[in-house]
Amino acid sequence: MTTQRTRTAAMTTAALALVGAATATDLVSARADAGAAAPGTRITVAASDGSVHPGEQLVLTGRLAQGSTGLRGSVRVYGRNAAGWYPLTGAQVRTASTGGYRVRVVLSSTGDRTLKVVGDPDARELRNASARVRVSVR
Repeated sequence: MTTQRTRTAAMTTAALALVGAATATDLVSARADAGAAAPGTRITVAASDGSVHPGEQLVLTGRLAQGSTGLRGSVRVYGRNAAGWYPLTGAQVRTASTGGYRVRVVLSSTGDRTLKVVGDPDARELRNASARVRVSVR
């Protein structure tokens, strides 16, 4: 009778181990599938000119999207100084239904400047996206 109990206990333990391994594998697969299904939010930016004079208008254009789908949202332009990134006054626009945007910027300080555009999608579950462009103010 002792041998029978030992065999039964061993078979029960082995069966539970197999169920536990299968469940863990299913959970890992489900997490990998969920992560692969939703590509990240991205934004593009292009400057109308790589070099402008102080006070001259510069136009930034681009698209806010998730995968190939354009997103509605807002786009804000930031400049950078020694203290860090700061929003440029008045440089905020809404995207079109296709995700496209166009924003005019006037830079007054001379030198090489890095501008950052940050896209904030209307959908709360999507993350912000950012891109940078360099321009010279001469």
